[in-house]
Amino acid sequence: MNIVEEGVHVARQCFDYGAVDMDLPTSCRQFLSLDPYHVEGAILMADLALETGPEAYPEAIEHVSRALTQHRDVWRLYDRLGDLLRFSGRLPVAQFHYDKALELGPTNPETIYKSARLRFLRGILNEAEALLKHSLTLDVHHAPSQLLISLVHQAQTATGDASFTTLKELEAMQGALLGDNGWQGSPFVEGTEPNQEAPRTFACMSHPKCGTHLLNDVMLGLSGLDYSWTRDDDVECVNERMPALTEENQYVIGHWWAGKGWVSRMQEEGSRGVIQYRDPRDQLVSYYYFCRDVTENDPHSEMLRSLPEEEAIRCLINGFNEQAMGNPTEMGLWLAHWIRADVPTYLSSFERMIHDKPQTVAEIGRFTGYPKSRAQCDVITRDTAFNRRSKTVEEHNLSEKGFKRKGKSGDWRNHFSLLSKRRFKKSHGELLMLMGYEKDLAW
Repeated sequence: MNIVEEGVHVARQCFDYGAVDMDLPTSCRQFLSLDPYHVEGAILMADLALETGPEAYPEAIEHVSRALTQHRDVWRLYDRLGDLLRFSGRLPVAQFHYDKALELGPTNPETIYKSARLRFLRGILNEAEALLKHSLTLDVHHAPSQLLISLVHQAQTATGDASFTTLKELEAMQGALLGDNGWQGSPFVEGTEPNQEAPRTFACMSHPKCGTHLLNDVMLGLSGLDYSWTRDDDVECVNERMPALTEENQYVIGHWWAGKGWVSRMQEEGSRGVIQYRDPRDQLVSYYYFCRDVTENDPHSEMLRSLPEEEAIRCLINGFNEQAMGNPTEMGLWLAHWIRADVPTYLSSFERMIHDKPQTVAEIGRFTGYPKSRAQCDVITRDTAFNRRSKTVEEHNLSEKGFKRKGKSGDWRNHFSLLSKRRFKKSHGELLMLMGYEKDLAW
C-alpha cells in the first residue's frame, strides 16, 4: 500500500467513525495532489463536500470529474458526481450520471432510487415508476423507493395545478388534492355556523412515538366521541368490531399497518384515516427514551438500556432489528403502505400539529366531518397544549413523564453525535429528504 492509498484509507476511517481531530478536506487535497485520479480519494472528497454544503460542491465536482477521465468503469464515481450535481440544481446532468452509474452497477437500489427521484422532480412520472418497480424487485424493503412510488401514484392521479415533490408538500396541499373528500380555501367554518357536514366514520393511525396521545386528545376535542385503543397486534379484533364502533359512536386509534383486512374493513364502512408521522430523527430519540424509562420485561429495551446512549442511538440508526419501532426504515414503509391504501387519508405531521395546530385541527375536522370555527380550534389548541394534562394519558392511568417527554421538534440535535449524523445520512438520508425534513445532506 503506497502513501496515498494508506493516507486515504486512514482518512476514510476517520470520516466513517466520526473523528473530529483531523482536517479531512486538507488531507484529501494533499493526497489528490500526489495522485489526482485516485478513486477513493475523489469519492471521499465528494462525501465531505456533500456534508459541508454548496460552497464545497465545485471543488469536489472537479476532483470526481478528473478521476472519471481515468476510471470510466467505476460506477461509484458517476453516482457521487450525480449527487453533487443534483444538489447544485443541475438535474438533467445529474440524471445522466446516475444513469451511467446504473449501466455499470444495475443492481444498486439506492442509485436506481436516485435516478427515479430526479425523474419525479422533473415530472417524468412513468419512467420514475418503472425504475422504482425495478428497485423494489431488488429490495422490497427499500423505504425511499416504497415511499416515492406512493408519491408518484398520488401525482399521477392529482387534478388541477397541484404539484409536490416531498411528503410534507403533499401534506400542505391536501385540501385541494382530496377532491370531494377535501375542502377549498380556509378549513375553518365561519363564526358559529352549524355543522352542515355528516360526521364520518374514521380511524386514527399514528406511527409509534409520533404524538399518538396528542392526536387522540385533539380527536376527542373535535368529535366528542369515545375511542377504542386496541392492542396493536389485535387488528383482526378491530376489524370485527368496526361496525359496533360505528353504532357506539366510537373511533379507533392505534399504530396499525395498512393490511388488506384492515383496509377492506375501512372501505366497507366508508371509513377515513388520519395518519400521523414525525421527523424520523426525533422519533428515534423518543423511542430510545421510551425503551429506557418506560418499558419493562422486554429484551429489546433491556438491550438498549445496557448500552451508553450514543451507542444505543447508533444501534437504532443502523437497524439492528428492522421490525423495531425506532427504525426509520419501518416508518417509511408504514407511511408508504397507508398512502397507497385505497381509502381517503389525511396526513398529519407531528411538527405541523404542534407549530400550526389551529389550522391542522381545522383541516382534520373538515376531513372527518366535524368542522370547527377558528375560535373552537383555538380552544382545542389550548386544551391540548403540552403543559396541560393529557386526557388520554389520564384515562389510561399512565405517567406523564413516560409518555410526554418534551413535546417539541428538533430535539435530536441534542442527542446525535457527528458519527450518529453520518450514520443516519448514509442509511436514511434519502428518506429524510423525500419526507421533506432536509433539502440535502448538509445538516
